[in-house]
Amino acid sequence: MKFGKRFQEEMVEQWRESYVNYKALKQLIYHSELSGVEFSRDFFAMVTEELEKAEGLFQDLLDELQQSHDELLEQDPDLPVMNPIRTLRFYRKRLHRDTRSTNGSGDSEVFDSSRASSTVDPEPGRRGCIPSVVKSLFLLIIGDSHKRAFDEHAPRAKFAEWHSSAHKLQHFAELNLEAVRKAAKKLKKHRRREGDFTIAIEAEINRSRLVTLMPRLRSLMADIDSDYERKFGDSLDQYKNVAMQQAYHAKWQFVFLSAALFCLLMFSPILSEHPPAHNCVAL
Repeated sequence: MKFGKRFQEEMVEQWRESYVNYKALKQLIYHSELSGVEFSRDFFAMVTEELEKAEGLFQDLLDELQQSHDELLEQDPDLPVMNPIRTLRFYRKRLHRDTRSTNGSGDSEVFDSSRASSTVDPEPGRRGCIPSVVKSLFLLIIGDSHKRAFDEHAPRAKFAEWHSSAHKLQHFAELNLEAVRKAAKKLKKHRRREGDFTIAIEAEINRSRLVTLMPRLRSLMADIDSDYERKFGDSLDQYKNVAMQQAYHAKWQFVFLSAALFCLLMFSPILSEHPPAHNCVAL
């Protein structure tokens, strides 16, 4: 899959305006009539502007995580969370879920930990269909269906939600940095006469808050992971995979195709008549 398509698929919809505009960077590289110093000035100005756009959101969300981090470390695991602070801009609620649920009477909701990392809600009409059931069975078989129903205000749910949000923010930073690096490769390939800007672009990236603030985020994540394990005797690793739902959705057709081909082979006459062939397929 080309990076441009993957970049679009892995975006968090509500953060879309804060991502690096990879398409605009490519258009500047391909279509700008400028050259030499003028082109490099415009290109680096755009890179700086795009990075600053992503840095602003990253900084704000990191501050939100810091506040929630401090509260979670002080949380008694045997007591409910009192007046929890919702990290609203992480949009744990599904994108297409009825917005009325966010303005309800305050009744406790159920937090499905296996879906904490998803950013897009499946279409309501398709939730009960056969493919959905088969998919759930497949995830159960491969071990990715460790579903735990947590009360939204239970400490476990808040830890799992925080952990998922932190990994989502980490992925946001990494995806934006990758976009700039991919643009740099396009520049090197299509404008060789302009010179090699790889070192200069890496220097710009290293100055970015997406890089300089990353150790702080990782430190917060390590604190939460160790505190959760100490309090609950369990690991938070199962809640970290921010792209899991999208990846399964994108490749689901190949899972069904592989299963169909396997069944076709297993019932093929050659396998029943020739045991060595059966053993070969089994291997």
